[in-house]
Amino acid sequence: MISYKQLCSLLLLCISGCLFIDSETMNNNLKTLNTEMEESLQKYVHSENISQVLVAVSVPNQKTMLFTNSKASLNKSEFPIASITKTFTAALTLKLFQQGKLKLDNNLGQYFPQYPKWSNITVQMLLNQTSGLPDYINTPNFFIKMAAHPRHLYSSQKLLEIAYNMKQNFVPGKGWAYSNTNYLLLGLIAEKSSGQSLSHLYNQYFFKPLQLNQTFYSAGYFPKDIETKMMPGFFAQYNATPTNMTWVQGAGGIVSTPDDLIIWAKEIYSEEIPQYFTMIKHYRMALSTGQATSDLNTPSNGFAVFSINTPYGIMWYTPGLASGYRNILAYFPCEGVFIVSSINNGNTQSTSTASLLNLMMNTISKNAVTRQAISHYQKTYSLPAYCQLPKPTTTTLPNF
Repeated sequence: MISYKQLCSLLLLCISGCLFIDSETMNNNLKTLNTEMEESLQKYVHSENISQVLVAVSVPNQKTMLFTNSKASLNKSEFPIASITKTFTAALTLKLFQQGKLKLDNNLGQYFPQYPKWSNITVQMLLNQTSGLPDYINTPNFFIKMAAHPRHLYSSQKLLEIAYNMKQNFVPGKGWAYSNTNYLLLGLIAEKSSGQSLSHLYNQYFFKPLQLNQTFYSAGYFPKDIETKMMPGFFAQYNATPTNMTWVQGAGGIVSTPDDLIIWAKEIYSEEIPQYFTMIKHYRMALSTGQATSDLNTPSNGFAVFSINTPYGIMWYTPGLASGYRNILAYFPCEGVFIVSSINNGNTQSTSTASLLNLMMNTISKNAVTRQAISHYQKTYSLPAYCQLPKPTTTTLPNF
């Protein structure tokens, strides 16, 4: 059944005439877009030395479009979303805060007295990566070891012990540094605060109510039905397709698909997850200083989401790197475009993600249907004030 919101959108299209394209022409243009995308992705995988890529694209007033370099890939469209999980964990932390089950100024000493030198670090510092905690994955050959032993299960206690014995990055609250340790701790705090497992919490608040039917979290090995639908991933000479994601847990343990993540992205950025996007915007920290910033020309991070000014306007995004995969969830609010992609090569030196987003946005902007859909969106809806910011003169997205 069509919703009231969808009906209003359709009426706006008919009244404005901005997208007055007959159905045959529209279908032909969408077929052309699909062909162009597939051809571009074929060239892309060869140039980037990867074998598989999955991309979901949502433009205003169009169904989510799924693209791949190989139709066979659609049978194996599950992938570990890695650090995109952090958006779920941040949203979960906010839910528990709203329910009075935790406070953002609670410190780690309340939850983990066994780690006394971390005792004054707050929940909010963990959310914004300003705690100074070292990242346990920054130990020699961590990804190589993990790829070589894909069935190894990691305990949170062991991972925290690794981090606890590493040097602190800076005094808590006096800088910014990305660390999986922060979100591993947030997942554990969520469990302690609620008395429920992380798997139960994700399902209760997000997976089931949003009908994310292809999204899954496990504190142990994946069930066989998940393993059989997993896109194969590669790292160095290893087949790094995971059997579990216990090495990241609340920092990166969710498995999903591109189309499910488009649904999730729209929930985040439409404020369907109450106040989450507001918190992202309000608590942004400049990557260079770790201090609060309102300048959107300054690359920043807050509540697991980065922001950067691009040739397509401001982009809100969360990347996800796993052994064997490079993923991104990106939102271009000045264009009304959402993109989720996964590349099955976990090479940390790769520029694949930025070049793939450039390819997608460039192709979308040239197609008649998607170009007019974006134009209609820009003329019809009230865009954020930051869409008036001058765009960078470069024609490509930066690496991230």
